[in-house]
Amino acid sequence: MGLESIVCATDRRTARAALTLEPDCLLFERPADVAADDATIRSEPARIDAIVDLVSRERPETAVFVGGGIRTAADVERAFDLGVDATGAASAALEADDREAWLRSIAAAIPQSLE
Repeated sequence: MGLESIVCATDRRTARAALTLEPDCLLFERPADVAADDATIRSEPARIDAIVDLVSRERPETAVFVGGGIRTAADVERAFDLGVDATGAASAALEADDREAWLRSIAAAIPQSLE
């Protein structure tokens, strides 16, 4: 039917298992990170780096997304620097006082090669 698949993984073990399903995308997101100020992107970026490395070695055609706790343009930059293909920031978007300014800062943080 031409549908793309995405699976969510909260750790490397789950990600490795999910890759056996040959998904188009793997979303690394830990529930505790959602809307958190001390999310993995800031507190343990090596975890994200390990997921990117795992996917790169075991199923490089799968895109890596990261979510949970992405709140600022610096978080977006950090995520792309770690090698993810995409990221999201739903809670932060809803909580922004000036959504237009927030969105502009996020858009500016996306690498030009992805635009």
